[in-house]
Amino acid sequence: MDRTQKHKLGVANRERKRLKPTGGNASAFEKCRPVLQAMASEILHVGPIGRGIVMKLVNNMFIQVQWIVVAEGLVLGVKAGLDAKTMVNVVGNATSNSVAFQYSAPRILVAISKGSRSKGSAAPMTS
Repeated sequence: MDRTQKHKLGVANRERKRLKPTGGNASAFEKCRPVLQAMASEILHVGPIGRGIVMKLVNNMFIQVQWIVVAEGLVLGVKAGLDAKTMVNVVGNATSNSVAFQYSAPRILVAISKGSRSKGSAAPMTS
């Protein structure tokens, strides 16, 4: 049996509301179901051994790309003269909102407000 590892994002994890894709022999999966259900509110058999890990890698790729887009979008907006806090408020209430945005935007705001000037970083907030 293989199972994706617990991700440390948000309330969903603390409340066991995460889906756990799991790979392995179908009969072994069923035998392990009670243990897996103790770790998540929903488990899903995704195929033979190794498929749980592949599913985790695909999911990680999706979230990493989203984090990059959040950072780049905020930097673009700040460099174009938008207020970072206003952008976070607008996006956080718009169709582009996401778990990745909710997780990373506050951290990016802190870096911007501190005037982080590492290579490629945004200028400090103006307000």
